[in-house]
Amino acid sequence: MTAAAAIAGVSGIMYLGSEITLDDPDVIAIYGKETAEPSSFEAVLFGRDVSSHVEIDTDLDPDRVGTYVTDYTLKLLGIPIRRIQGEVSVEDVEAPVILMADHPTVFTKIHEPCSMPDYTVTDNYDQSDQISVRIGGGADLDTAGTYECMLIATDTSGNSSSRKLTLIVGDIRDEDFQPGRFNLADYDTSGVILGPHGDSISDQDFEGVIFSGDSNIVNMSMSGRVPSDQALARYAMCPSTFDLPVFYKNEMTYKNLTQWIEILKPDILILEMGLSEVKEGETIREAEAYESCVDQLLKASEDTRLIVCSIWPVRDDGNESGASQELINRLNYCLLKLCEKKGLHMIDADTVLKDQNGYGYSDYYADDGYHLNSIQFPVFINYAREVIAP
Repeated sequence: MTAAAAIAGVSGIMYLGSEITLDDPDVIAIYGKETAEPSSFEAVLFGRDVSSHVEIDTDLDPDRVGTYVTDYTLKLLGIPIRRIQGEVSVEDVEAPVILMADHPTVFTKIHEPCSMPDYTVTDNYDQSDQISVRIGGGADLDTAGTYECMLIATDTSGNSSSRKLTLIVGDIRDEDFQPGRFNLADYDTSGVILGPHGDSISDQDFEGVIFSGDSNIVNMSMSGRVPSDQALARYAMCPSTFDLPVFYKNEMTYKNLTQWIEILKPDILILEMGLSEVKEGETIREAEAYESCVDQLLKASEDTRLIVCSIWPVRDDGNESGASQELINRLNYCLLKLCEKKGLHMIDADTVLKDQNGYGYSDYYADDGYHLNSIQFPVFINYAREVIAP
């Protein structure tokens, strides 16, 4: 018998008399919470513990998610007697974290890729650019409407988290808008803009009118230029703050504009808001957001005549609003198109507040360049009384 044959025979006998047992053949370690290590084991040869003769070979990286194979080899006198394999799985079970406003509203143009809200996403394992983020919920981007959706973030391990949002798919466009010198009436082909009738609304009928909107309306009420029970407003009112409480009778209340309209049900509601968001430059989106607000008000009181007022112009110099007159013009154009779509009328404030150069009259405004002096409020109020007269 050759030496090789003898060694093979001995190895075969020792193989039959040996055994390697793993405590856990399939180890699972949670990334970031547990230390990933190969399974402990026991090796015996003819009933004798020979664990010290087992060599372990693994490519395990405890800081990297994946499944790793570990070889356990029993060697005696350098000769492999028995080999078994085990696995170690490093698993990430933690979902990404989404940081964004609570239940935001997202506006996107119809037939175009879906817009995304402002958000940041982090994960315990993946880099931000490795995380898949999408809007889910069945919105039809080819059909105008309001959809309740979710922003969904999924990491490379398949862990997902989500946050609620409202997606408004709109069909207001501004392709016909011409920059430069702007006259809103030039775009009015449907008689949306109200004009003076020569007579003002009677004092009795005027009592059924409520002015609603942003800080200009708040100041109008606080200065006594309109009765405090005919103003529902809040500072910086715009679509994104539309659901927040408003002033009524010169006191902050716990109800928003829609809730007050459900209660008061005025004959006429004049809505003027949005300047604080014009600086973002997303005029179409803001007009789409405006539509959602309009829909809420129309539903709140079906018998109320809702009239949209154009965003008031700003002064050429010293304008601290952050909104350019160009963007205000563009938004007013979009609001005109919105009124055409909804069958509403509009008050063009430019008629009495804008000078021949296309900006607000300098002496009408406070030092900040976008709030009207209280002494000039009657200019707008009297004009509104004329155009809303029956």
